[in-house]
Amino acid sequence: MLPPARFIFSFACLIFVSSSLYGENPKDGFRSIFDGKTLTNWDGDPQLWKVENGCIVGVTTQEAPLKYNNFIIWRGGKLTDFELKLEYKLRNHNSGIQYRSFEVDTKQGKWRMGGYQADIAGGNTFSGILYGERARGILARRGQKVIIPKGGKPKVVGSVGESKKIQSHIKKNDWNSYHIIAKGNHLIHKIN
Repeated sequence: MLPPARFIFSFACLIFVSSSLYGENPKDGFRSIFDGKTLTNWDGDPQLWKVENGCIVGVTTQEAPLKYNNFIIWRGGKLTDFELKLEYKLRNHNSGIQYRSFEVDTKQGKWRMGGYQADIAGGNTFSGILYGERARGILARRGQKVIIPKGGKPKVVGSVGESKKIQSHIKKNDWNSYHIIAKGNHLIHKIN
């Protein structure tokens, strides 16, 4: 059983999403995938997910801890190459944004996912990493540029910045901007 303190946001596809997700101006090439009022096009356990003050909010309680990761899934279309922009706020826990993911049929129930995850964490280590949920684990640490051969292990080939310096720009218990770019096999995570 996952303890509530750790799990409160480890199941999230998006924790808090402002109505500015994908921008409000269609001229900038972005479109909103969240209307700021309802969970239209989103599929998740209604006991865990709600809209509050224009944000998607995921909540678990000490009285009803979850036994496994659980996600809210956007079902508004199929994506190939894309950019996702959102804002999130996390309170000392662990979460992530699944993308290019697949649903996993398990005995634990619906809303299970595997695939790439742009990590979000309340600590100082994991925000910004590329994680393979139900797959290969950590694929790229924060600041690393890696090449991952098909079926192979990640190989560090460069750096885009020092991990601790990048972490110093990530706000705790406050709003952060996440920008995910997925073009072909080229994946980029940017925070703030």
